[in-house]
Amino acid sequence: MENSKRMAWLSVEIPSKDGTRGTVLENFRGVPCRTGYEAEENVSELAIFHLMSHLNIWVKDISYDPLIETGRHLHYYMNWSHFLQTTYQELSAEKDALFNAHKALLERLSSICARYSDILPQASSAAATSVQSQPVTYTGAEAPEIRYGELAHELISVLQENTIGVILANVS
Repeated sequence: MENSKRMAWLSVEIPSKDGTRGTVLENFRGVPCRTGYEAEENVSELAIFHLMSHLNIWVKDISYDPLIETGRHLHYYMNWSHFLQTTYQELSAEKDALFNAHKALLERLSSICARYSDILPQASSAAATSVQSQPVTYTGAEAPEIRYGELAHELISVLQENTIGVILANVS
């Protein structure tokens, strides 16, 4: 053992459990500590804990009940936090799924317009900020006179009205 370590021993007379045999001498040996005070404190704690368990002694600390109450509050708030985090993750995943479905619908509408560009009054657009795979613009009359012109106008209107929202949602 190093010279800088100190140990303490303690002998304590403890009454017998049944009370008929008088007292029993118990010897306690502490662990090596840096100072004599720490060694004495260590061996004293060993003796106190032995007495408490041997004689069934319970020490009520005045800070124990507030500590338990604080633990209950902490447990409640941690459960609530976990619930909110799970809910947030579920809602975020749902939002992403809806966004992707909306984006896929716009891309499908854009693709339909592009496939029928030979009969629909529309033109390809070079708008690079668009979410559409093939951006298009309506080139027909303001008030279409034929049914397929109306179809082209409505399809392209849906694309243009919803593309801005998708682009803005994608940026945020």
